[in-house]
Amino acid sequence: MKRSIVGIALLALLIPTIAGANQVRFRGYLDNSIGIRLGYFMPNGKSDLWDYNAEYLTMSVEDFNHTLVGIDLNFGVNNYLDIGFGVDFYRRSIPTAYRDWTDEFGYPIEQTISLRIVPMTFTAKFLPLGRWSVPGPRARRTLNKIIPYVGGGVGLYFWRYEEVGDYIDFYDLTIYTTYFLSKGTDVGFHLVGGVEVPIGSNWSVIAEMKYNWLKGPLSADFVGFENFDLGGLMASGGFLFRF
Repeated sequence: MKRSIVGIALLALLIPTIAGANQVRFRGYLDNSIGIRLGYFMPNGKSDLWDYNAEYLTMSVEDFNHTLVGIDLNFGVNNYLDIGFGVDFYRRSIPTAYRDWTDEFGYPIEQTISLRIVPMTFTAKFLPLGRWSVPGPRARRTLNKIIPYVGGGVGLYFWRYEEVGDYIDFYDLTIYTTYFLSKGTDVGFHLVGGVEVPIGSNWSVIAEMKYNWLKGPLSADFVGFENFDLGGLMASGGFLFRF
């Protein structure tokens, strides 16, 4: 976890240096791009199933902080607006056990909890400083050294949550082995902010923060619980290839 956060932070700190050392000035038809990102997802964990598990099991929301990978396809509408489509992939599994209970032999009562989220998103990005320092005919434009952006959008979030292992029936204190599963495809929303720095005629470095809002209904396996919070913060960095 610490290595991922440090890596993203170093990338963000290096961007001004890269921009200064590579004063990219070139011409071309480079309004579109495809990119790849490596990042870190930190779930909100603001629903009652999260709270229940954190109270009774040896887990916390922070245990689900984990790496993600993303791919983006962006299209330049004009000098100040991009639209893009992206796919991210996140998956995390952790071992847990009851905090205050053991079996009749004194052994921990153990489970494995897994969460997978695959967002497919549409994003509109506003470039407050523009991409090109001199708007006009394409053959005469030159890229800015630093291109910040902010935006937001909507997406379809494909998710799967499962628990498997041994559980206690608190009515008669028996221990049973079972499997709980909930999955869905739900609409979510996000805000994004980042910076792009051209480092060559076709390449750029990016650093980005994205915050997601999403709650999905749980299956009958989790009867009595409210919609499951699947939102959270994504911090990522990577490269763009312009075409």
